[in-house]
Amino acid sequence: MNLADGTFELKEIETLRGHTDRVWCIAWNPATGGVDGVPAMIASCGADKKRIIWEQDPAQAYSRARFDFLVLMMFIQHVLDKHASTVRWCAWDRRGKLLATSSIDGDTRIWENVTGNFLFFSGLKNYNNAPVNISWNASGMLLATCLPRQPICIWKVAFTVRFIAISCVAASEGNARMIQWHPLKDILFSCGFDNTIKIWVSDARMVRWEFVQSLGESRSGGIHTIQALAFNAKADKIVACSDDLSITIWSVDIEMIRYGERNAPGEEIICSGAADGALCFFVENEEGLV
Repeated sequence: MNLADGTFELKEIETLRGHTDRVWCIAWNPATGGVDGVPAMIASCGADKKRIIWEQDPAQAYSRARFDFLVLMMFIQHVLDKHASTVRWCAWDRRGKLLATSSIDGDTRIWENVTGNFLFFSGLKNYNNAPVNISWNASGMLLATCLPRQPICIWKVAFTVRFIAISCVAASEGNARMIQWHPLKDILFSCGFDNTIKIWVSDARMVRWEFVQSLGESRSGGIHTIQALAFNAKADKIVACSDDLSITIWSVDIEMIRYGERNAPGEEIICSGAADGALCFFVENEEGLV
């Protein structure tokens, strides 16, 4: 398989049907679907207020040709005022044990996988009717949340089956639209409406979080927004897409970040999707250009 010479090809292998309205987010369970034969698992959520857990048919767990998924569990968001809301985001921790979901009413809920049964673990309420973006750190002990017109909050898993807010930081001149932890280090990246990526690091006790660097040109008076960001498999590059139709790649040097030095824009495949209905694939050539 080689994208550069035209031998790369995508094939549809399965269509999952269970939602009755727009599907907003899907997430693979990172601890499943490997060579050890653990059946692949997917979480999905959408405008029908449902969070669905899909699991590959165990009889095909070793097969790369077939991915017949079964609905393992379907549960509908419950809120105290009995007004269900669109579930906008879902995210697994690295162990695949905790699933965080968030809705457009500012409610975030965490579910625990207990031998295949998903039990309510904890809830976070932001009291702001806006979609909450969520991201787990590498250890699964920290959960970051952000929503428009509010600071980024970092929550720590407590042994009393609840989350404790340990820090809240102001996102930027604009609002944070998406947050993402570095895959290996406890360094938080945020992007938003000022067309920049902000980088946050903590003190030794992981109590105080400070802004250390900004990537990109700030356009607080403009109209452009960085919509999303993602890391490559080696965690040494980050890619961001903006509504100015650009995709930018940055190299990531952890020590440089900690000391506030500038990173420069930088053989993985980048996949992007946009409102034009097309999926585009980009690959780095021998000269390091995409």
